[in-house]
Amino acid sequence: MISIEYSPEFKIKHHLTQDVMSNLVIEIFKSEKTVIFNKNVIYDKFLLDSIEELNNLLLSNTKTLEKEELFYIILKELLEKYADFKTILEESTLKTKEICDYIEKSYSDDITLDELSKIGCISKYHLIRLFTKEKGITPYKYVELILKI
Repeated sequence: MISIEYSPEFKIKHHLTQDVMSNLVIEIFKSEKTVIFNKNVIYDKFLLDSIEELNNLLLSNTKTLEKEELFYIILKELLEKYADFKTILEESTLKTKEICDYIEKSYSDDITLDELSKIGCISKYHLIRLFTKEKGITPYKYVELILKI
């Protein structure tokens, strides 16, 4: 359950972390999806008015139920109108998982980029780029990390 309370960060930024957004999407749509908003500006009068109303409710002593209810209505509208959904286990994520599984099983061998790119069915360059984007480290650093464990 998400507790909605006024905070200076909410008023200033009006954004949620990826983890919080993922949990909210699961609650609303009953499925795991990663959400990406392509537009930073909302032109929908209903949403703008609703966001302003929510902000006023957060600043007041209104009952929590009313705040939560309006928050979920707004979020559902935002997601339905402005978000692009991607399932969590996209093809690229599955490739990275296969590569990680291989590295974890074969870390003591002399693993090459050729081997890893064949497992992921991607070029060496794309492998390094994709792996680093999803894991935050290169495949080589991942092997080093496993060796230290």
